[in-house]
Amino acid sequence: MKKVLIMGLCICAFLVGCSKTNELKEKDISVAKEINQQAESKSDSSITNEDSSGIINDKDESPDEETKMNHPEENNNEKGEDGTDSKEDETKEIISVGNSVNEEYYKEMDNMTEDEFITKVQERNIYQENCSFYNEIISYRERVLLTTDISVVIHPLFETDKQYYNKEDFKDCSKNVLLVARNEIYARYGRIFENEDLNNYFRAQLWYEPRFTAEEFDTSILNDYEIKNIQTIHEAEKDMGYR
Repeated sequence: MKKVLIMGLCICAFLVGCSKTNELKEKDISVAKEINQQAESKSDSSITNEDSSGIINDKDESPDEETKMNHPEENNNEKGEDGTDSKEDETKEIISVGNSVNEEYYKEMDNMTEDEFITKVQERNIYQENCSFYNEIISYRERVLLTTDISVVIHPLFETDKQYYNKEDFKDCSKNVLLVARNEIYARYGRIFENEDLNNYFRAQLWYEPRFTAEEFDTSILNDYEIKNIQTIHEAEKDMGYR
């Protein structure tokens, strides 16, 4: 009987101990959850503060800069540091990317369908017909440069903007071929020509984009290749009695 009583007391003590242990575990879990919630709250607050401090305020932009961006035409009336009209500087900047204009045009042609390309060529046929030496240039391309495809209207005669030429390179050139070779250096940058034949010749070329009159054009934009090649062509013209 005593054994049974002792066993009963032990079981009761064990159950009471388990109950307290569970209560402690629940309290520990509850405390842990609360700590985590507080930590997450602090973390969110920290992130919010970092984001706020990292935002760029558009209103901090200088009013002068904003005016220049929104009203560029008004700034054309301002004088530059050297006392020249800033509109002239703007023209020089545009000319400075003259070749990039042609590059964009090449990209545009790459994306054309065959029908669109043919239409572009046909639109410029009138200029070919009104250039007295157009067929002479085409003949030179075919006979000397061995160019017989459509590139006759999408590329200049020579790569005078990328490499140096010597007088020997022009030994088979007629007067008009040299005239075109020299002036296509300017045409790459959109120079407009008063000479009717030159004007019509270049307007027949898909790579040509007329942009600047002789008065507007700034020759200082020419690179070293172009400057040296102009001199070489001049010398070739003199040697052949064309000048």
